[in-house]
Amino acid sequence: MKAILREGLPVEEIVDGDEADVILDRTPFYAEKGGQIGDRGVLLTRDGAVFEVTDTQFVGEAIAHHGILRDGPIVAGDTVHAAVDPLWRQEIRRHHTSAHLLQRALKDALGDDVVQAGSWVGVDRMRFDFRYPAGSLSPSQKRDVTARVNAMIRDDHHLVTAIMSPAEAAASGAISMAGEKYGDKVRVVQAGPSVEFCGGTHAITTGELGLFMILSESSIGSGIRRIEAIVSKAAEAHALDQQELVASLSESLSAKPAELGERVERLQADVRDLQKALGEIKGRLAAADAATYAERAEEIGGKRVVAAVVREANAEALKHLSAAIRQRLQSGVVALAGIDDGTVSLLVTASDDLVKRGVHAGNLLKLAAPLVDGKGGGGPAQAQGGGKNAAGADAALAAIRSALT
Repeated sequence: MKAILREGLPVEEIVDGDEADVILDRTPFYAEKGGQIGDRGVLLTRDGAVFEVTDTQFVGEAIAHHGILRDGPIVAGDTVHAAVDPLWRQEIRRHHTSAHLLQRALKDALGDDVVQAGSWVGVDRMRFDFRYPAGSLSPSQKRDVTARVNAMIRDDHHLVTAIMSPAEAAASGAISMAGEKYGDKVRVVQAGPSVEFCGGTHAITTGELGLFMILSESSIGSGIRRIEAIVSKAAEAHALDQQELVASLSESLSAKPAELGERVERLQADVRDLQKALGEIKGRLAAADAATYAERAEEIGGKRVVAAVVREANAEALKHLSAAIRQRLQSGVVALAGIDDGTVSLLVTASDDLVKRGVHAGNLLKLAAPLVDGKGGGGPAQAQGGGKNAAGADAALAAIRSALT
């Protein structure tokens, strides 16, 4: 053991519960680099002290084993046995190899326009960022890429590494990271048709990866896409979770798995129909009170105005109510704010004679909408909109009254 650091400063000794960084003269631990996270494991002394390594990072040129002393003490200069967590390393290796296979599959499926822009490799997933000017991948492209990766996994290629000059590596067809600087010698990793510059850890064979699944594909910048994917145990667990979810949905909806899409579409159509019917019912109920609203019309600037907040009324209900009020009001402005589940629907109408006198429903609504944290618009005779701030409904109507004076 070369050194022990606490908060960046060297110390001679640590005891139980101390968090520290341990520097060794040599180590089997892989420090985080090139997107691959650092190893975990333990450092054991001859006296039985146990230092639990929770992360491994570079500190300058040295490798720091960060962790907590679980049984000690440990003194600077002690000889330790370093043991990497084999399961942690195993899953990292497999996910790292999957990133290489994914790049090969993307180039095969989409062309050489695909250029790696970064990656991150963890124990239960990996991210692969790439430049691709054509935009998001279609469902069929994602299926093709997934199929190509899984074909390379089934082929069970043995991974082969070689140390060579950058020129020799380039001549071999190895893919390098754009903008990356390399020394006199580089390490090249080949996994079947995948050949890349790489200094990270990898599976022994592609067959170890078992199954490759894409979790998501999204944009993270102009022309840059990100794929998150999983292999091995993580992919198996995800597949089982999805299988259980589909089975549960099938039972709940009384449909076979293949029928779930159609069943959900029918349910969505039923919900839309019910919502429309409910709006019409609410409208008819509100319309029954239209006479009362008309009788309470205000005289503002020589115009009859009905301005009212209507509880439990959506946009559809407001249309029915407004039409019923207009029939009784004949000449006038109707401004309604319907509140339903915390959201606000706004509807403003003006009779033809008032439109000729310069009243503009669209302009009135534009004054009201910001007061309910919303927006909307329309023509001189009718305008509609909405917002999310039900508390502002009265203020919105007040703004319309003020504009009509």
